[in-house]
Amino acid sequence: MNILEINSDKSKLCEVEKFLGYIFDENNIDKKYYNRVLLCISEAVINSIEHGNKNDINKIATIKVNCDLYHINVEVKDEGEGFDL
Repeated sequence: MNILEINSDKSKLCEVEKFLGYIFDENNIDKKYYNRVLLCISEAVINSIEHGNKNDINKIATIKVNCDLYHINVEVKDEGEGFDL
């Protein structure tokens, strides 16, 4: 499993992009999927920063990625209070 932690600052999205590039390279994932996966992860991270952590740069957004031959599993967590479904 690969883990990246960033401060809740949208300028840190470039680190997410590099992180995903590393994961694609290390797992020999076809680059034709890169932009789609990056879009999904970026949206989740932006939501964590804006809605979860309320743009508080002292709070962390954590991205965990686990890959196998057929799947890329991504978990994005923030330090927000959450919500009642």
